Amino acid sequence: MYIEGVRFVSLKSNRVKLIDGTWEVIRQEIANHFGDKQAGAFVMMHHCTWLGIYKDGKFIAPVSKPLEQEELRFARIFDDESECHIWRNGEDPADLYRLRIRVDEEDEKEELNAVEAKQLLWGSKLEDSPENEHWKVLKEKRGIELLIHEEILPRNIQVSEQKRLWLVTRNYIDYTESGQAGYVDSRFVRIAREED
Repeated sequence: MYIEGVRFVSLKSNRVKLIDGTWEVIRQEIANHFGDKQAGAFVMMHHCTWLGIYKDGKFIAPVSKPLEQEELRFARIFDDESECHIWRNGEDPADLYRLRIRVDEEDEKEELNAVEAKQLLWGSKLEDSPENEHWKVLKEKRGIELLIHEEILPRNIQVSEQKRLWLVTRNYIDYTESGQAGYVDSRFVRIAREED
């Protein structure tokens, strides 16, 4: 069911797996989860952010901004069916990372338990990156820039003040003992046009 850009989702299954471990343990879990599938990758480090792809067990990063695990704040590797979310807590030892894997299976007959919504990505101009082949730069007049790998973008995308890029998120609903509903988690799904 849709209501002005919001899609209500019924899930037959909604599996969550939590793992703590070294970078190598986390990397192997993600590789096992996605196998040979390509997924989107949102990476935030202390000094930069980019929206790339995860392919063949590797993060495909801009040449000028490689993934440095010791600088990682969080990352989300995602596709339409699942997401791997990596993060670190402030008090964690330097070699400890946390991973949440969430896998969904939709079913129209089940009860409503998630909401998909679109979050506007800042940027009204999409240009080729001068130093990174296969990468685009999403720019906003205020100076905000985001490097995006071209393979994560919708085909033949044109970005302007009127036609923007959106991040589709899935937000999960749960209920308290008194029956009050609220969001308990969210994940990234895909990059889309407004009309997608």
